[in-house]
Amino acid sequence: MDALPDRVAVLDRGGRVLAANRSWTLDAGGCRAGASYLEVCDRAARGGDPSAGRLHTALVGVLGGARPSAEVDYPDPTGDRWWRAEIRRLPDDAGGRDRTVVRHLEVTEWVRTREALRTQAVTDPLTGLVNRRVLDDRLGRILGPAGPDQPTALLLADVDHFKAINDVHGHLAGDRCLAQVAQWLRQHTRPQDLICRWGGDEFVVLVQAPGAADVEAVESRLRRWAGGSVAGVPVTLTWGSAHARAGDTPGTLLARADHELRLAKSRRDDRDRGDGLRGRRLAVVPSVGRYPDAVRQGDTSPLPAPRLHSSGDRASVS
Repeated sequence: MDALPDRVAVLDRGGRVLAANRSWTLDAGGCRAGASYLEVCDRAARGGDPSAGRLHTALVGVLGGARPSAEVDYPDPTGDRWWRAEIRRLPDDAGGRDRTVVRHLEVTEWVRTREALRTQAVTDPLTGLVNRRVLDDRLGRILGPAGPDQPTALLLADVDHFKAINDVHGHLAGDRCLAQVAQWLRQHTRPQDLICRWGGDEFVVLVQAPGAADVEAVESRLRRWAGGSVAGVPVTLTWGSAHARAGDTPGTLLARADHELRLAKSRRDDRDRGDGLRGRRLAVVPSVGRYPDAVRQGDTSPLPAPRLHSSGDRASVS
């Protein structure tokens, strides 16, 4: 065992160290042969170490015969490195004696790769916002059998005339528009609010707060604000919202917000026709910069000094 770089020890049925390699002796907190590793983990757990608590629980399960093996991943005190404790019970020897092998090996790179892949799976690469998988999970937990435990609102936003931006100015300008909308939403919400790219040019903001007034304050701020311009292209948002109530599911809450959004868009289109906006050509967009670097680096220039315009369900900044 001394040739192994990992910390390895053999325990008896009571958790006492029967044999250990050199790495274990140097790094296992002084738990040498004859000492009880089970007691060492128990003392550390009672001292407030959660990793030791999980390790103690796993050891008890394997030593007591409830399970043949267990694995526990845990960080070192600095959090810079990760380890895996592998606990495996060996078949009884000829004398009927139980033996359990404990091995601690470093898994830092494996954990970092796993976390990076997990982040990629739930993050929209263009905007850096979470995707609808995260929203579905959060809504599922909020709208459990007991319903939301505090006031909750779901706000659904749609970028006005986004297809025209893509058609007239190109999809690179459209991508930059979406990236900047995401940045604006971050600036006008609280850290605890969940902002999600729902798909295409739609965004969701999920707001929870102890008081209804706090939820309404975020909603009011978002409805009053709706963007600005990206490289000369005016950007506005139309909103629909729904407040969670008893018996709601993620589907019913989203359906109500989507219904409100469609009504608001219909009123917006009616106003646009009345204002003679249909048929007007959008201004030619100057270069949007180095794409995709400009989007990835959060390049949002040039931005004019904003002036707020508000009417009904739509607001804009010019």
